Amino acid sequence: MIINLYCKHNLIVAFILTGDCWVLAAVACLTSPDHRELFRRVMPADQGFQDGWYAGLFRFNFWHFGKWVEVIVDDRLPTYRGELMYVHSGQKNEFWAALLEKAYAKLYGSYEALKSGNVADALTDFTGGITEGYVLRGPNANVPRNIVNILFKALDRQSLIGCGINPLKGSSGESQLPNGLVAGHAYSITDLREILLMSEKGQIPITLIRVRNPWGIHVEWRGPWGDRSSEWNSIPADEKEKMGLIFRDDGEFWMDFRDFLENFDTVDVCNLTPDSPIDMPRQWHTSEYHGQWVKGFCAGGRPTFTDTFWTNPQYKVTLQDTDEDDDHVCSFIIQLMQKDSRKMKHKGQKLLYIGFVVYKYLKTYPLPLKKDFFDHNERVASIDYFINSREIIQRLVLGPGEYVVMPCTYEKNEEARFYLRFFFENKNSSEVVDEKPEKVDIPLSSPDTEKEEYFKRHFYSVAGEVGNDM
Repeated sequence: MIINLYCKHNLIVAFILTGDCWVLAAVACLTSPDHRELFRRVMPADQGFQDGWYAGLFRFNFWHFGKWVEVIVDDRLPTYRGELMYVHSGQKNEFWAALLEKAYAKLYGSYEALKSGNVADALTDFTGGITEGYVLRGPNANVPRNIVNILFKALDRQSLIGCGINPLKGSSGESQLPNGLVAGHAYSITDLREILLMSEKGQIPITLIRVRNPWGIHVEWRGPWGDRSSEWNSIPADEKEKMGLIFRDDGEFWMDFRDFLENFDTVDVCNLTPDSPIDMPRQWHTSEYHGQWVKGFCAGGRPTFTDTFWTNPQYKVTLQDTDEDDDHVCSFIIQLMQKDSRKMKHKGQKLLYIGFVVYKYLKTYPLPLKKDFFDHNERVASIDYFINSREIIQRLVLGPGEYVVMPCTYEKNEEARFYLRFFFENKNSSEVVDEKPEKVDIPLSSPDTEKEEYFKRHFYSVAGEVGNDM
């Protein structure tokens, strides 16, 4: 038996999970034919059960708060009555998915830690990228006016783009709709094209989007521009090939973009880092920082806490290089993550409500900005609302200039470590502008800590250890 490291298109449907379907959706994007090298980075190909390779253990790589971490696991998998308990394939000799899940659980401390999560979190951990999420329909819809441009640029940068339809009311599973789409199911977007059709009134512009069903079977869109629709008769075969309007495999189909917006509920765009192991015609320009909120020093809370907000960490962003499709603005993405939250979740630690606020920098004020600046200047951008999740991500479009970004918690004096990252569409930059404290008035020891150290020394003396720095 070997681990199938080159999974078939229809393998994903065979997975069964308990509580971590968000991991499955990310794996489905990762196994796309266009992103094979991303999959190999997570799961190196030179390992298996065959002679010469089998060593009783398997290694996986995950991106973890700014760096790639190797996780090694053995091949003992949890079972119940002789069957795998969590992820498994319909083919009895395929174990790569279950082993990947085990390694991911080890990264965060337990299978329990994987219960409930966001697809964006898993995509980030599998690729190192930033994942934007958009809601296309319903009361919480947040579709940008330039969504088509965002998707075009994302495809130029080889981004992983997933989309989905919410389950039908009263149903928790998948349901095939009369139009051929499946509710409660995850798809991926593989191409976007603008074409001109001739009519009596002249040329009509049409935007077509290509969608892939990871099942890899004929469960596809039956509406306009579907595989067998009459709309294709208006375009000669050679013209279709020139425009790239091809069908690469079963399960892939085209739609009018307007129909796509009317039928799909969500779109997730995973933007990749410049060091990703695939060819990208265009790349993001990135910068990253590790920081923390410390009570009494730099945990000032949200802007309404006027006496303390100014103490939050500050980062200056300089925007000079404008967008390729608009020379009046600069687009960039901000990602703010609170560290180690999933590891501590099963111990009762709750996620903090986090966010960030952006101000236009005025050179008449010294950096870092003090309280008097915020008393007289309003924010120019911010996160939509504070969220108690592992990460928050927001795309901003601002005019050229200098800005100060301030990550903060909703309440003041809340402590946590955080990771902040910027993805610039063009060559713009950021830097830390915080002052370094000369002295933090924190007692080095107390009766409690002294007692704790005494018991530590006693324990290690009994245990036979040399020191207590393990």
